[in-house]
Amino acid sequence: MRKGRKRSRKNLSFVLQALLYLLIGVGLFFAVVYGGELLFVNKKGVERSEEKATPRVVVPLEESQESPLSQGSASSQGEKEVVLYFTDENFIYLFGEKRAVKNDAHFLENVVEALLKGPETEGLYSPIPKDTRLNAIFVEDGTAYVDLSEEMISGQSGGTSQEFLSVFSLVNTLTGLGMGIERVKILVDGEDKDTLCGHIDISRPLGRDEKTIAKIQ
Repeated sequence: MRKGRKRSRKNLSFVLQALLYLLIGVGLFFAVVYGGELLFVNKKGVERSEEKATPRVVVPLEESQESPLSQGSASSQGEKEVVLYFTDENFIYLFGEKRAVKNDAHFLENVVEALLKGPETEGLYSPIPKDTRLNAIFVEDGTAYVDLSEEMISGQSGGTSQEFLSVFSLVNTLTGLGMGIERVKILVDGEDKDTLCGHIDISRPLGRDEKTIAKIQ
């Protein structure tokens, strides 16, 4: 009887030990699996946070380099070839003279100023009266409005030829720039005029007249 009790106690102790080892083994298994997964997740989160925290490096342009904007500005600050129209000693036709004009924000002003200064080619003359000044110029809906000083009227000789050629010297020059200018309206000191000296109607915008052009130098 006593031997049977000892055996049963011994067997129970063995079973309890086995269950304890089994529980310890299961605990270690889950600890390894879930613990490793947590470490992996934490490591991945740290890597992501490090990526987000990594600052972007802006590499400055070297002295020899230019940004696209500065390159565009440089090209726009160059010169553009245009054709200015003058006449010869006969005062019958207009002759085109190619000229390099500064291509900046005041391009149209530069073109008209170059026209008012006169030709550089020997044998050509400006039909526009001497000392005529540009007051202002702007373009609206394909029409260039050019405001000139009163010398444009007072400097006229009174003949049809000079009046005609001085008007179309300006009109043909501006309409030939390739900027969408189709007509030119001439103002004098900010005022509309019917004519410069009684022959050519300048009360409305005038279009290009190819028949006045002899040739381009």
